[in-house]
Amino acid sequence: MDAKKIQQIIDSNHYEDSRILKLNANYMFDEVELVHEDTKEESVLLCFSGCYKVYFDHDNNYDKLKSVKEMSTSQHLYFIQNIKIGEITINGNPFYTCKIESWPLDFEIWFKDISISKIKASDLV
Repeated sequence: MDAKKIQQIIDSNHYEDSRILKLNANYMFDEVELVHEDTKEESVLLCFSGCYKVYFDHDNNYDKLKSVKEMSTSQHLYFIQNIKIGEITINGNPFYTCKIESWPLDFEIWFKDISISKIKASDLV
């Protein structure tokens, strides 16, 4: 799959202004999972694998008011504004890139593979 096809699939899930419900890194940041809301019954899971660069930038002037851990899902502060997929080659090694804007948190991931699926909102833990 190429970056253009990945972008089309992501765009078809209408992520704009959707709430980020879950953002986890697993296996020493080899895998990053992002879940965003779609409908009341379904969410979208983006699972990045073979990750090499995972960069998070939280606006340090933004007051969270309380710990995100203490918030209910409906209180989460992060809404996706833009997702941009690209491709980059470093020393002959190709990567996909993903830049996500969700002020006050923006992040970038360099990865080898991605899976995109719908999950039941009730399956979120």
